[in-house]
Amino acid sequence: MHGTAVLVLGIILNGVCLGQGFEDYSARAYGGGARASSLAESFMADAYDVTSMYWNPSALAFLQNYSLVMNHSMNVSKGMMIESIASPFRIKRGEVISIGLIMHHRGYLQSISSPSEFKVVEYGYDLAYAQELLPTLAMGGRVDVRYGRGDLSNLWAISGSVGIFYSPSQEVSYGAALNDVGSSIEYSYDGSMTLLHSMNLHRSLEVGATLRYPSEFKKPVLTLSIANEKLFTETGLIYKGGVEWLPTASLALRVGYVYRTDPAIGSTRYGLGIALGRFKLDYATAPSHLTDRTYDVSLAIGFW
Repeated sequence: MHGTAVLVLGIILNGVCLGQGFEDYSARAYGGGARASSLAESFMADAYDVTSMYWNPSALAFLQNYSLVMNHSMNVSKGMMIESIASPFRIKRGEVISIGLIMHHRGYLQSISSPSEFKVVEYGYDLAYAQELLPTLAMGGRVDVRYGRGDLSNLWAISGSVGIFYSPSQEVSYGAALNDVGSSIEYSYDGSMTLLHSMNLHRSLEVGATLRYPSEFKKPVLTLSIANEKLFTETGLIYKGGVEWLPTASLALRVGYVYRTDPAIGSTRYGLGIALGRFKLDYATAPSHLTDRTYDVSLAIGFW
């Protein structure tokens, strides 16, 4: 028990650090939650909760947990914060929609700020839909709308994704999705004001699988997720993998690793989760100095 407590404390302290300023920023297109972040975003075939909509929208048809999820994310390297909330709504058996609201911000939440400070505020509105085609197969899609504010202008952007989810048994599931089709808002700072312009997203095709053991438990003791992503505008591939272990019914320990082949660079993620009845609290951190340092905190409130 003492060893577990030390591990939990070390994970939390590893993610608390300060970042420096920056000259440009393009908002992350999703608010994927702390659990997904700690599993290295290998969420393509994991229908865990509503945050699955941001990785593979078709997973909504097989949700394990119907809950309202609130998430706070901090990009420590860039000083950028993301607040999000999402909830699923079951239309009928095998047919689910979900709604998500996101805000990206930097600078506006400070009580005193310099007029020449690089400031970003962006609002997001997300809608996803999934339908079960067969007892083991589902398809789905998501539309993301973004609205950004700058010193001289405002800008809208729209993007989306489509996916397929296959779950032949409780032990294993597979998923594939075409993501980031459309545009996003990029922010730049010239030393005196924040400027906005539209940019095309880097479309990607991602496939993945999730294994659970033992299958007869509602909460598997061990979950293994893997995924492989290809960005069409870049060379190389991105490999992702994550492991979740539940030493007790109320505590989950997680670790994940992301590896990009070109350029060759890797990043380790850590996280933990605490479940208390209908409430679940999750934390994740990516402390690597080779990539953006981030942390996520999520609170889920279960419906049933």
